[in-house]
Formats: sequence, structure tokens, C-alpha cells
Amino acid sequence: MKEKNIKIKSISHNAIMNGILSLSTIVFPLITFPYVCRTIGVEVNGRLAFSNSVITYFSMFATLGLTTYGIKACARVRDEKKKLSSTVKELLYINLFTTLITIVALIVSILTIDEFNRNAVFLLIYSINMILSVAGLNWFFTALEQYDYITIRSIIFKLISLVLMFIFVHSPKDSYIYACITVFANAGSNICNILYSRKFIDYRTKVENIKRHIKPTLTFFATTLASNIYSNLDTIMLGFIKGDHEVGIYFAATKIKVVLITLVVSVGNVLMPRMSYYVAKKDKESFNKTLKKSYAYLISLALPVAVFFMIMAKSSVLLLSGEDYAAAAIPMVVLMPILVTTCISNITGLQILIPLGKEKKYMIAVMIGALVDLILNFILMKPFGAVGAAIATLIAECLQLAIQFIYTKKYLKKLFHFEVTIKAVIATAISALTILIVSKLGFCKVFSFNTVEKQSFVELVILGAIFVICYIASMSIMKCSIMKDELNRVKKMLKF
Repeated sequence: MKEKNIKIKSISHNAIMNGILSLSTIVFPLITFPYVCRTIGVEVNGRLAFSNSVITYFSMFATLGLTTYGIKACARVRDEKKKLSSTVKELLYINLFTTLITIVALIVSILTIDEFNRNAVFLLIYSINMILSVAGLNWFFTALEQYDYITIRSIIFKLISLVLMFIFVHSPKDSYIYACITVFANAGSNICNILYSRKFIDYRTKVENIKRHIKPTLTFFATTLASNIYSNLDTIMLGFIKGDHEVGIYFAATKIKVVLITLVVSVGNVLMPRMSYYVAKKDKESFNKTLKKSYAYLISLALPVAVFFMIMAKSSVLLLSGEDYAAAAIPMVVLMPILVTTCISNITGLQILIPLGKEKKYMIAVMIGALVDLILNFILMKPFGAVGAAIATLIAECLQLAIQFIYTKKYLKKLFHFEVTIKAVIATAISALTILIVSKLGFCKVFSFNTVEKQSFVELVILGAIFVICYIASMSIMKCSIMKDELNRVKKMLKF
């Protein structure tokens, strides 16, 4: 297949579409999460979070690293239909085999582990996602950079799920219905994916060599396993050590973190298939140019977002989750620096090490971080609960990023954008100081409301607007290259 048969849009277009997708991933939780938190309560929400985390781990074994490896493998052969079709079929066979084994393991676990048995219904409902993920092929569509399709499909099913939630979920007794609705969004998308994939794949193509995927898939699996320790094992361990209430508190903090990370890494996520393509074509100039631009955009977005939400953690938690989750504010403050470390590791790992075929080094960095996280969880969770889990995650994230720095040191000069970094730090400091002064003077209290949710909303809107204006103004006054590029782009759009 020639490249012209698969329409590959520009990086800017893909970033915009992925940005819209990321925005929907932010907007929908902003609607659903506050409603669900108040409707089903802290304990039930904790059980749902626990069950979902458990299934995430089983799903990880079922996919066996295909989420990342599939993107790389398909991106390299996307110009040749026969090779692409063969590669996809081979990966699907591997996925089907591992999923069957994982289903058996899940059933055995539910029958033998008390905590799993107590949440058996939730686990079985969420396991539908794992079973249908075989047909999902999200890695395939990402490799082909089909972000228009991914975005439109995702938003449609999210809208349907949103309507169903408001119709059927009204009390803690409806928690099983809520779990089913959550599964519907993913299951519907996966079924659409396998049908739409026939536009690009000839499923009659013979399988060439399944064995060639085993070793790299296992390498990516080890990395995925380690990565998931940060995002899910802490929730599971907290459930065993401290119970459902503490999981509910921690989940409120991590939910906000995940939403924000989704926003700031939307640019970086569209680049891995493109970087893999550049490496396959030996286009070093495009590789290095894209790398530096990616860093500039990510750091200029991640840093101010992290600082703003550290300052506004309490208001954010009260608005999204309610007073019952007020204790989540401290874990959220601890977790916010991870926005910056994640953005940088997104570049060093997903845009440098993996496209260059250095998956093992990426795996080592993430696994060391995961091991440290595991050890610190045991030490810190019992005395400090959700705060201890947040501290462990932050330390582990910083450590694995430091290791990635060692492995990518010869690329760091090409990556690091000194001018943008310094100006982003100065602009963020000015903006943060401004809203702290405004807040201290009690300007937001002029608008007094009878509920903490309304008051928190007003504070976030007013101080958020002031922060954004100060940041953009500061970056513009300092003539930051990124800001100049964006202003020129806006001017062109207005002229058009």
C-alpha cells in the first residue's frame, strides 16, 4: 500500500484532533465525576476504583505490551498493505491467546481471594472491557494517525454514556448500572474499530511470522507492568491496607491528576508513530526538529498547569468531588509535579527511546521506578494513607525520569529548549504570585455563595482567568518563541 492510500494528516492537525479528544476526556469527567461522587458515595466509589484498577492489571496481561508495541510495529509498515495486514493479524492472534489465559486467571482469583470475591460483580462487569479489547485495535489506528476517526468515535460513545448515566444512576444502589454504562462506552468503540479496520486491512492475508513479535512484546509488557504500578497498584494496595474510604479519597486526587495529564500530553502522544516513521525512513533532521518543538510545547503547558492546580487543589477537589472528599486536597498537591515529570518522560521515553529501538533501556528505567514505588507504598501507606501513596508515586516518577535522562543524555542538548524553559518558569512564577496576592486580598469572597461547590467554581474561574492572562502576557512580553508562533498562527486563521 502506498502512503497516499492512507491519508496521513499533518502533526498540527493530529495534535488539534488529539487535543479535542483530550478535551473531551477532561470535559466529560468534569460532568460525570462530581455527579457520581455525590450519588454513590465515598465507599462505593472506592469499591469501583478498586475493581477497575484490578481489571486494569488483568487487561495489561491480556494485551501483553501491544498497546505500545503495536503502534511502533504498524507505523513502520503502514506504507505496505500486505505487511501491515499480516502484522495486525499476527498481533491479534497473540492478543486473543493471552486474553483467554487472563480470563481463566481472573475467574480463579475471584474464587480464591476474599477481597476480589466481595467485589465479584464489579470485576466481572469491568472484565467485559478486557475481553472486547481484542477487537479494539486502538494501537493500529494510532499507528496510522487516524485521529479524526478516533476522536469522533470516542466523543459519540461518551455522549451516549453521559445520557445513560443521568437517566439510570441516582443512588448507591445503581452502582452496578453505572459500571455497565462505563463498560458500554469502551465496548461500543471496540466493536466499531474492528469493523472500520477492514478499510485498511485485508484479513485474508496470510500470517508470516508470529514469533518475531514475542520478544519485543514481552519487553513492552514489562514496561507497561511497571508503568501501571504508578497508576493502579497504589489504589489496590491502599484498598487492602486502609480500606474503601481511603481509596475513595485517593481516587479523587488521582482522577484530577489523570485528567490534567491527558490534557498536557495530548501533543506528545500523537508524535510516537510519527517519530517511529522518521526513524524507519532515517530522517534525522525531521526527528530532531520535531523533538525540540515537542519539548517546547509540553514544558510551556505542563509547568503552569501543575503550579496553578497545586495552588487551587482545595477548590478543585471541593468543586469536583464535594466536601466528603476534602481530604484529597493534600494528595493532589503532592501529585501535581508529576505533570511536569510525565511530560518530559513522555519525550525521553515515548519519543526517543522507543522509536530508536531502545525499549529495554526504557523498561529498566520504568521498572526501577516501579520497584521503588512498591517499596515506598508498603512503608508510607499505613501511617499516611492516601498522602503516603502520593509521596511514593512522586518519588518513583522522579527517579525513573532521572534514569531516562542518563540513557538519553546525548539527545538532551537537541531536546532541551533553554529559552522556552526559563521564560516558562518566570511567567509561571509571576502568574502564581499574582493569584496568591489576589486570593489573600479576598477578592473572590466578594462573590459569596451558599455552597462550597459554587464558591469553589467562582474561585477557579476568576483566579484561573487571571493566571492565564498573566502567563500569556508575561510570555508575550518576554517574546517567547512558542508564544510568537501561536500568535502568528491565530493571526493567519483570523485572516483566513
